[in-house]
Amino acid sequence: MQTIDIDGAWLLADGSSRWCCVDTLVSQDRLRLARILRDGTRYQVERYQRGDGLPQWRGAWWNVQRDHSLTDSEANARALAAQWLDGVPN
Repeated sequence: MQTIDIDGAWLLADGSSRWCCVDTLVSQDRLRLARILRDGTRYQVERYQRGDGLPQWRGAWWNVQRDHSLTDSEANARALAAQWLDGVPN
């Protein structure tokens, strides 16, 4: 596991995953984060919300939200990410 600073908040990422990060996007209000990952021809969208890391960690952290979405194209993954960033539930 590794911690990554994204827009002033920490993300706990699994460094051993075979998924490769294609893009990391932050909403305009800086409260939501979407990561687009790829494994071969499959794409995954991970959703996070900025929050307090207490009681384990101090500071701002990106907390996982809901299940991840799987899709077959980068265009579909970007559309799902955009919905999350715009505050539209997927």
